[in-house]
Amino acid sequence: MVLVKETENEIDRQIRYFLEEKLEGILEEARKVKKR
Repeated sequence: MVLVKETENEIDRQIRYFLEEKLEGILEEARKVKKR
């Protein structure tokens, strides 16, 4: 059971990291659009 928990935490962290990267990209695009 401990192994499953560790795997869940790892996946959770990767998803969060991935989402943060996406958000950064979206925010960057939004800023570029606003400047026009």
